[in-house]
Amino acid sequence: MGRAFAQDSPAAAAVWGKADEALGFSLSRLCFEGPEADLALTANTQPAILTASVAAAAVLSERGSALTLRRA
Repeated sequence: MGRAFAQDSPAAAAVWGKADEALGFSLSRLCFEGPEADLALTANTQPAILTASVAAAAVLSERGSALTLRRA
């Protein structure tokens, strides 16, 4: 989950690095290498989804895509 972004984008790699530091363990390694059973635990899944989403947004921003959020 998210490995390609981290490999191809300095901004995404920085997001993963900050998440690893903030969590005190290598979430990036867990997401990129597994084991999948550990990633499936809610305590790991929630920060993984958030980090992958923020990393994807960082890639879009880095590449000049504007993100627009609208209220429904």
